[in-house]
Formats: sequence, C-alpha cells, structure tokens
Amino acid sequence: MPGNNNNPNDAPEPPRNLTVARYSPFDAEVFWDRADEASLQYEVFRNGTLVRTQSGISFYDSRRPENSGASYDIIAVRLDGSRSSASSIVLPALGGDNDNGGGNNPDAPAAPASLCVVRYSFKDAELFWDRATNPLLQYEVKRDGLVLRSAFFGTSHFDTALSPDAAANYEVIAIAPDGSRSPASTVQLPGINAGNTTPSP
Repeated sequence: MPGNNNNPNDAPEPPRNLTVARYSPFDAEVFWDRADEASLQYEVFRNGTLVRTQSGISFYDSRRPENSGASYDIIAVRLDGSRSSASSIVLPALGGDNDNGGGNNPDAPAAPASLCVVRYSFKDAELFWDRATNPLLQYEVKRDGLVLRSAFFGTSHFDTALSPDAAANYEVIAIAPDGSRSPASTVQLPGINAGNTTPSP
C-alpha cells in the first residue's frame, strides 16, 4: 500500500466509487468519481508502484502481462501536497482458457453512445463514452479532424494539449475486428471564455 504522507486532520477525501473494466488479456481501465474539491491531482499506483499523476478520473492500463491481475490504489493530492488515504480496487487475473472472443462482426458497428466531454483546466479535458456490447470493438479519437489516438479498447481519452481560448470538436469512432468502422459520434468543447465551459460528468 502506498504511503499517505499527509496530515489526517487536513487531507482531501479519498477518491470514491472506483471501478475497473478489463477490455482484453492486456488492457484494463480504472475509473473513479471526481471530488467536489477543485484542483486535485490523482496518483495512480499499480501493485504498489506509482505509474501516473494526473487530473483526470480514469487510467487506461495497457502495460500488463497477458491475463494478469493487478491491484490499483488511487490517492487524491492537493496543490499543497496533502494527500488522501488510498482507495483501492483489484482486477482479477484471467484464467488461461478465457478470452474476449466474439467472432467477426460482418456489419459496421454502431456509433459510440453517450459521448461527453469534461474540461478540467485551460489545457486538459477528458472524453467518456459507453462500451458497446461487442467486447472486441476498439476506438479512434479525433480532435478537429486530427487523430489523437487509434485502435484502443478504452472508453475514455484524456486530452492534455488544448488551446485555452479555442473550441474543440471531438469525434469517436468504433472499429470492429474486420476493420469496419462506425459513424462518428461527436461532441464540442467550448472555448474557455465561451460561456459555460465545464460540463458536469
């Protein structure tokens, strides 16, 4: 368990409602709820080792041995360095005969559902969408026509390269194992000075 190194009388609340989803023998994603307190960062530990410090509320893990399990700890950190207690969750290992098989999808997949975007700062925002029933679908994310990330199993994308005053148009496309692609789901992030800029997750 990672250490807390904080004053327990003046510490942020620990992250709430941790969940973990396995997308393949190699890939998994951890989600948690954002605290009411602003400007928190989150430390993500895998098996006791710090792997990421971020402002986002999901962590996509694609660097695990095949079929392996993992324990994850998430700690909220204030700008002054005070730290919450850890919230923890375990991803069970897969059995040797388990896989994510589902056969080929002969038809184009449906567009990703419930696409939304949350801005965390001038340069950071995060996209979320719902996973389709086909577990073999991967996703491609574009911002203003530029591919940011392609062919991954996650259902979120953390964007750290926004222009502060510019709006951003995002597209998310589902990709089936046979290469067929869904229509794009789209969402717009307003510029930081363009009215209500921080949608609720």
